[in-house]
Order: sequence, then structure tokens, then C-alpha cells
Amino acid sequence: MMMIASKAIDDYKKNYENDIGELIRKNFEKKKEEIINCKKVEFLIKTARFIDDDHRLNMNHIRLFLSTPIWELEQDYEWVHKYITRVRFCNEFMQFMEYYKSRYEQTVASRKIQFNEICREYLQISRFNEVIDDYQLDREVMINSREEFAKAVKIVGDELKMINDVLSRLLSYDMMSDKIKNRIKKSYGIEVCPYCNRQFISWWEESGTDRITSDLDHVLPKRLFPLFSLNLYNLIPVCLVCNRYIKGNRYMSIWDPFKEGFDDMTRFVINKYKNAEAYIGLNIDFEIKLQPNKDLALQQADQINKTIWFFKFNELYNNHKEHVRTLIRKKYIYTPEVVQELNQLFGTQHISQKEIELLLYGVIKEDDDWNKEVLGKLTYDILWGDI
Repeated sequence: MMMIASKAIDDYKKNYENDIGELIRKNFEKKKEEIINCKKVEFLIKTARFIDDDHRLNMNHIRLFLSTPIWELEQDYEWVHKYITRVRFCNEFMQFMEYYKSRYEQTVASRKIQFNEICREYLQISRFNEVIDDYQLDREVMINSREEFAKAVKIVGDELKMINDVLSRLLSYDMMSDKIKNRIKKSYGIEVCPYCNRQFISWWEESGTDRITSDLDHVLPKRLFPLFSLNLYNLIPVCLVCNRYIKGNRYMSIWDPFKEGFDDMTRFVINKYKNAEAYIGLNIDFEIKLQPNKDLALQQADQINKTIWFFKFNELYNNHKEHVRTLIRKKYIYTPEVVQELNQLFGTQHISQKEIELLLYGVIKEDDDWNKEVLGKLTYDILWGDI
């Protein structure tokens, strides 16, 4: 997962604020009575302050929430932090459970996974302490009883559902036209899916309309976080495979590519060579694995492992064994001694070391733009990583 430079959309932010702000204003005029009569309209007035006491839109505040990174909003507004935490508390458990089951199966295959073991792990996460305290929930009771855990989630979830109901009436992704969506996609200038680095993102014009081979993914799903359904920093152009077939309606707290990519915190390795021929690239009897670097803090490594699992990166990348086999073979053939001989041979032709690398491998070792190439990180790690 690559970091997305926020500066890529800086030039578009002001236009986005104006375009979407106008859509919100028109939507509010149309649905004003419906919104004002919602049970939790006070959330929009007293907490979010999107509407003032006279039931007029606070457009300056709304624009702020359209074009400010989510992590900055969470730092600046306690209610935003509480909102995010409550959504996560109510909606992460199923994916969390599947993730930890997969870990247990890999480490202790015969171990029987008990609900309370996973629940304890889930509730020990410090970010949920305030939810438990605010709602006066009993952590130990929840851990030891599925019924009590479900009851606690329902208590928090019922209030959250009413808040999201009124938010989704004011802020709806459905009001955004395809034309605006395409503007967002083009403003990033992303050529390769920032999630998987496996698919090109291309665009062309047809009959005056932009056609782009990407979806706009909500990092925080709009069905769970309507507060951010129109936030520019929650919209990322990604390939259709990642968005529709892998991520879909699933949700888990994963790495946020707007805050920091983890491409330089992970490495691809060749795991479980089954024979000597595979070791020198004569067959594909091996496994490809993406893993965190060993020097990372445990929490950081765990977050990366969850993201790798969530996006099925290891399963997907094992479809590229033939590409890796070719790289292994090249690495075996073009030893440092051979490369040095080629360097001397081509030296009289004024061909640089980088050009030799490009000739042999199709990529350059010191090229900072490898993430603009499909399978760029995989290629780099296999050729020059410690595998």
C-alpha cells in the first residue's frame, strides 16, 4: 500500500469545496423539514455545528469537513474522535475475529478458538476504553458472554444509527455526479492502484466524457461513516479488484494511505522453496509473502499484518509466480561479476549503470518512481531485497 501525497489534490480542494458545498446547500433546501424532524438533529446543531440554532447551514464549517484530512479532524475535534471510535467499536468485531482465527490457524492448528479469547483481545485495545466508560459497560461481563457483548454493541449502535441517519440525509455521496467523481480521480494523477500495485489506472476521453478504469474507494466506508462520505481525503482512486472484489462491504481498521504508506515498511520474500530448481528460477515451486520489516514496533507491525490480510495481498501476489520466477532466474544469471563485465563491455558505448539495469531487469534500482509501475515493489524486493 503506497502513500498518497495529499499535495496531489491541493489544487483541486477549493473547487471541490465549492462544488460539493453547493450540492449540500441544494440538498438541504430540498430536505430541510425532513432533516430538522430527525430524532438526532441536535447532533447536527449542537455537536457537529453544521446547522445553526436558526436552522441555517454553517457552510464554512461544512467546507472545512469536506477538505480537511480525517486524522486532523479527529485530532482537532473530540466529538469526531468519539464518533469514529463508536463506529469502530460496533462494526469491527467480525473481521477482527476472522483475522485472529487465521493467525491461530497458522500458528497452532489444533487450537480451539473461543469467543472470549478473541473478545478479550478486541476489548483490550485502548481506543475502546472511552466507549466502555461513557456507556458504563462491564468489560469482563462482555468478554465472557456473547449475549452481553451483543447487548453492549446494540446500546452503542442504536444511538449511532440515529446519528448516522441524520448525517446521511445531509451528506450523501449519491448527490455527487460522475463528472465530479472523474475530476477527483484525475486530480490525483495516480497511474497504478495505490492499494495493490497490481493494476494500471488509465483514462481517456470518449464523446467529451472522461472514462477512467478506477473506482473511488471510501477508506472509511460511507455506509458506516456518513460523516466522511464526501470528505475529499476519504476518496481514493483504486482498481476495481481491490474495491469491488476484495474490500467490498467489509470493514476493518486498516492502514490509511493518506497518513502514511507502508511500502517502505514491508518487503516481499520468497518463502518455502520446495526444491533446488525453484531456488534458481527454473520452476514456480515456492511461495511469495509480503511481511512487515523486523524492526517495526509491534503495534505498527500488527496494523500492517491486518491490512495485508484484509486485502488478501499474499493470496493475490501468489498469482504472479511466473513473473517472480523470471526475476529469480535473472538474479541467478546476472551475478555481480557478470554485471561488472557487462559494465566494462558497455562502458565504451557510454551506457550507464542505470541503463544496464534497465536493459537487464526492466527497472532501475535507485528509481524513486517504481510505485508507478505495476508490480514495482515486488520486482524491486525480489531483485535487490534480502530474500
